[in-house]
Amino acid sequence: MSNCIINAVRIRYVVNGVALQFWLDLGNAEQVGGKLLTDVIYLYIIVIQTFMVYSIRFSPEEQMLIEQYASVRGTTISDVIRKATMEMIEDELDIEICRKALKNYEKDPKTYSHDDIKRELGLL
Repeated sequence: MSNCIINAVRIRYVVNGVALQFWLDLGNAEQVGGKLLTDVIYLYIIVIQTFMVYSIRFSPEEQMLIEQYASVRGTTISDVIRKATMEMIEDELDIEICRKALKNYEKDPKTYSHDDIKRELGLL
């Protein structure tokens, strides 16, 4: 009959971009004759947020400009690209909201002053 010393078991499972890492620390565990004998069992669950990685090609001039901008701003290239992308998306969403508001105004050009609104709300 042989004895096998077991220290720990680690399982990593990724669901929807979130990595769950299970760490089972068996303390002073020993497998003897097919049975697990241990004094203490610890289970650590670690949640690790994973991020999507994209590859973007830049010309040498674009790359130099981005690197210099990040350096001057004291940030990373990833942060520069992430921030610029999110700002562009937010700007386009704002423009779409303005276009819809303009269409609504063109259908019914009635406007209200601050005093009109205050009176309607009983604040005047």
